[in-house]
Amino acid sequence: MLFAIKLLYGFLLPPGLFILILFFFCFWLYKRNMRFSIYLSIVTLLLYISLTPLAGELLIKPLEHRYVTPTNIKGDVIILLGGGVTLDTRDIDGVGHPMPSTANRILTTARVYMKTQLPVILSSGQLYQDVGNEAIVDKRLLMSLGVPGDKIILEAQSLSTTENAEFTGQLLKNHKFKQPILVTSAYHMPRAIMNFTEIGVSVLPIPTDYLTSRKNSLHVNKFSPTSNLSYIALKEYLGMLYLKILN
Repeated sequence: MLFAIKLLYGFLLPPGLFILILFFFCFWLYKRNMRFSIYLSIVTLLLYISLTPLAGELLIKPLEHRYVTPTNIKGDVIILLGGGVTLDTRDIDGVGHPMPSTANRILTTARVYMKTQLPVILSSGQLYQDVGNEAIVDKRLLMSLGVPGDKIILEAQSLSTTENAEFTGQLLKNHKFKQPILVTSAYHMPRAIMNFTEIGVSVLPIPTDYLTSRKNSLHVNKFSPTSNLSYIALKEYLGMLYLKILN
């Protein structure tokens, strides 16, 4: 019963509600303009499929599970890539909160630091006026988790993964770091590694912020149009394709 209610919610709230309306419109249009009704039905069906967790998982799993965290973590510096923070929301010890992906990356970075005591490079700038400068917010949060401020190096100018790699690469040279450890979301790791490889930097991947499990299962809510996993995955694939085209 609970699963049925969750599935019902998926079609009573946007975007599922709009898909349901489109399907009814396709049915109403069928006897009036069959060809247009068929075309619209195909588009609506593709939109519905793209919003299901099942389709999203099929797209994002190859990204998320390409790399596995090693049991023996070795390196000389930890690189944390940002994933978004708020600008002016009050926190318990300052201003600015991490987005969910950023919070997971920060927590993993702090845990890696506790194991290794290595310095941390925070790489992320301020993309829009209504978001915070992430490196600055991340530094405060890492310090609250026990990472000393003098072990944190800021790269607060980058606005993309490509710039993350380019600007961080320069810091690696300046500080003579040779074995960087990279922390970012699991789905983002393949594209991030491609960017670092482009500038000749080899990193040890520590994926985090997983959105899917390795084990597959099929249940009714996998067909509810409530997922944005397809968007996240396709954005990564397009970014990787762009890098390949440039080469």
